[in-house]
Amino acid sequence: MTNDELFIQLSAVFEQKLQAAIQPLREDIQDLKDRIQVMENDIRDLKTDVQDLKDRMLVVENDIRDLKADIQDLKNRMLAVENDIRDLKADVQDLKDRMQVVENDIRDLKADVQDLKDDVHGLKGDVQGLKDRMLVVENNTRSIQLHLENVTDKNIRILAENYMPAAKDFTKEKARIDALESDVGVMKKTLRLHSEKLSQIA
Repeated sequence: MTNDELFIQLSAVFEQKLQAAIQPLREDIQDLKDRIQVMENDIRDLKTDVQDLKDRMLVVENDIRDLKADIQDLKNRMLAVENDIRDLKADVQDLKDRMQVVENDIRDLKADVQDLKDDVHGLKGDVQGLKDRMLVVENNTRSIQLHLENVTDKNIRILAENYMPAAKDFTKEKARIDALESDVGVMKKTLRLHSEKLSQIA
């Protein structure tokens, strides 16, 4: 066997052995490639998931911001409601105070009306007393008139017939009697007017 043939055989054997030795490495490299591909896919999916999480987080942050704004708006509205309630309580208290004043005025008015009723009742009693007294005065006046007509005039005539010298004195007395009758007439008229006014008041 020549050196070239030996070299070729050795090269072939070495090639076989090298191929046999490299094959596991190739398999390992392919496995690494596959695993790297899987990892790249996982990383890509992870990036996608992270981006999705970021997007969702942004939505959540926006929702939280809107929720905070809504809560602040509710706080402001609640504050306004509390202020309205406080003002309403003040108005109700003012109405109660004013109602108490009105009730006191009504109670005082009732007392004044009762006093007025009592005064009217007393006035009615006074008017009745005046009516009774006026009736007595009218009766007395009527008696005086009858006495003047039936007795005094008759006596005057007798005196005039029997005592002519005293005619002048009688004339003077007659004038005084006429004046008395006039005064009595005025008194009757005045009493009648007072009676009418008292009847109107009663």
